[in-house]
Amino acid sequence: MPVHAVAGAPALIAVFGWWLVRRVGGVSGDCHGAGIEFVETGMLVAIAIAGRV
Repeated sequence: MPVHAVAGAPALIAVFGWWLVRRVGGVSGDCHGAGIEFVETGMLVAIAIAGRV
């Protein structure tokens, strides 16, 4: 189950990076920290969903 969450991480990183470039113009230190939290939360949600299936 955790493998699926880890496999989805690159997609989350790509989407967040694309959004940052479009909205902010690039990645700053604050954006980097927010990205870490975003990806971690997305992986935890994927694990929780996989545990219910």
